[in-house]
Amino acid sequence: MKLLKSITIIILVFMLSVVAIDVFIYFFFSDHVRRFSPKYKMSNDCEPVNELYMPHSERGFDIKPGIRDVLCYEPWEAPIYTAWGNSLGCFDTEKEKGYQPDIYLAGDSNTWGYAPFEDKFGTILENKTGRNVLKCGVTHTGQRHQFSKFLDVSERLGQFPEVVVVNYVSNDMESDYVYPHSTAINNQLIEDTYLKRGEDGFFEIVRLDEDALISTTKAKQERKKTSNNPYYYLFLRRYSASSNILNVVIKHFREYKKGSVQDDERLHHFYGLADILVDSDMQKGLPIQSVYGEENQKILLEWKKHSQENNYRLIISLIPYIKISNVNYYRNLEYFLSQNGIEHYNFEDYLAKRNIDLADIMWRYDAHLNIKGNAVYADYLEVILHK
Repeated sequence: MKLLKSITIIILVFMLSVVAIDVFIYFFFSDHVRRFSPKYKMSNDCEPVNELYMPHSERGFDIKPGIRDVLCYEPWEAPIYTAWGNSLGCFDTEKEKGYQPDIYLAGDSNTWGYAPFEDKFGTILENKTGRNVLKCGVTHTGQRHQFSKFLDVSERLGQFPEVVVVNYVSNDMESDYVYPHSTAINNQLIEDTYLKRGEDGFFEIVRLDEDALISTTKAKQERKKTSNNPYYYLFLRRYSASSNILNVVIKHFREYKKGSVQDDERLHHFYGLADILVDSDMQKGLPIQSVYGEENQKILLEWKKHSQENNYRLIISLIPYIKISNVNYYRNLEYFLSQNGIEHYNFEDYLAKRNIDLADIMWRYDAHLNIKGNAVYADYLEVILHK
């Protein structure tokens, strides 16, 4: 009886300790937990599902015209907001017949959004300048995808804009190297490409089998639809830091047990290549002159030629990545752009002149411009457009 009583007391003390720790973390250190478990403190009535895309025969995928979706915590620090695709396949207001764009914004997820529509830098720029700004960024893309979309949109409008701003980020080179790298299944963006290190040390592009990819993806989505998480699970996910930490530990342990390949044989998602290049060549700068940069160079030169032939101003705007700021990571790219007479500006230079810390204008645990950052970037674009 005494043993049972002692065990009961120990269990009770343990459980109360866990509850006390959970309460303390919830109010004082929740950001640290959400960094690796974003669903912690997340409202259970809104699941983060991004269903805005369609397959595309050339680009692999694109924003689906006429679709709308409520985005929950994307990124998780952002408020819940609605995103959509207008008839042009852009996250922008609907354009009436005869619409004449003054400025076309091309780019990836930073240009697409990751902020409510009214807080996007394209929307702010349009309101500040009174000019028609066509906001056609597509998340998860490089310049090859962006140029193709620009041509499609311009053809549908029947004219080219006065100015095209290409908002360049550090992984655009890798996106162009593996283009097209993704498709869309049931309106969700699905990556169908990965990289494998070859015997010569370079990363080889491997395309996943389309039928197998569709079958696997549909099976996962069906399982997700039919699985109803019990109330206690949703409660713990939202309020218990300890359960979230335990869940992450178990998940990584399972992945570790499944892994049986050696490091030099490991398969890499193409953004794995971006991380490898950043880590190994940070001080050397973006390796635009390497084999990984050849496609990116070609499309930048093609876009410049097209702008000259069609009489519009082309601007390449370089957006720094928080992991590689203050190391002049774009110096090789800037040299290439200068040598080929392509107008370009580095947002990091603008921040330095105004003593603005890059970390202050990015989502804290996400490499995209936050709401303040969108406002600052809109100011920067207004400045360079007047140059």
